[in-house]
Amino acid sequence: MPFRQRMPKWKTAKAREMRHAPTWAEGRMWEVLRQRPWGLKWRRQEPMLGWIADFYCASSRLVLEIDGGGHDASRDDVRDASMRAHGLRVLRITADSVYSDLDGVMAAIERVVRGKVAA
Repeated sequence: MPFRQRMPKWKTAKAREMRHAPTWAEGRMWEVLRQRPWGLKWRRQEPMLGWIADFYCASSRLVLEIDGGGHDASRDDVRDASMRAHGLRVLRITADSVYSDLDGVMAAIERVVRGKVAA
C-alpha cells in the first residue's frame, strides 16, 4: 500500500516513544480500542505518509486523531487531505470529549466504522 511507505528511523523512534508516553486521552482511548470493539484491530501511534496517526484501523481504513490543545489546525488540514487522498478516512475527536463523554465518542466511532456517517 502506498501510504505504508518506509519511514525514517527517527520517525519510527518518535512513534515508539509516543506509545510509551501517551497523553491521558490517548491512554484512555487505547484502553478501550485494544479490547477490539466491533471486532476491529487498532494500532496506536502508527507512522504513515510522513505523519504519525494516533490510532489506525486497517480493515476499515480509519484514522482516529485525538486533538488536544497543541494541535495546529492548518497543519491538521494538510495531514487530513494527504490521508484522504490515499483513501483513508479521518475522524478527529477532542481530548475533552474523551474525558467527558467516552460513550458518545465510541458511538461516533461506531457510526463511522459501520458506514452510517462519513468521516
